[in-house]
Amino acid sequence: MLRLTPLFLLLLLLPPSASATPDLQRVLQTIDYMAVDYGGAVSPEGVVTNSAEYEEMQEFAGSIARATAELTAAGGAAALADTGRALTNAVTTRQPPARIAALTGELRKRLLTDYDVATVPREAPDLQLAANLYARECAACHGATGHGDG
Repeated sequence: MLRLTPLFLLLLLLPPSASATPDLQRVLQTIDYMAVDYGGAVSPEGVVTNSAEYEEMQEFAGSIARATAELTAAGGAAALADTGRALTNAVTTRQPPARIAALTGELRKRLLTDYDVATVPREAPDLQLAANLYARECAACHGATGHGDG
């Protein structure tokens, strides 16, 4: 699952669309990343299999919960914040990856339905900027090629 890290970084570097704020795109990207990567941190039986990845999943769930609470406070549907809190609780209690996938799927659907979030880039990302960011922020843990050999 660690191989997705370079892709995740590229997604973070995509330019925002004119109609969606970068924060919404970042939340959506974090949700998508969690949906895929959580299974590398917790087994279907709820056992932590990679403590560093699990810690990262806890951080991501917290940031998603804060963002959904802010969106709700700004006039969004309360169900969005409720699902954000449910995600944090599910990660904290080490729920199986299938439960996390269901919650992240619900969050993703709500964001795409209720907000104008671009899901494709309007222009190509800066690959050199992405490579520099990955080397500086990620390679120490994830390895130079993203295979977790850092």
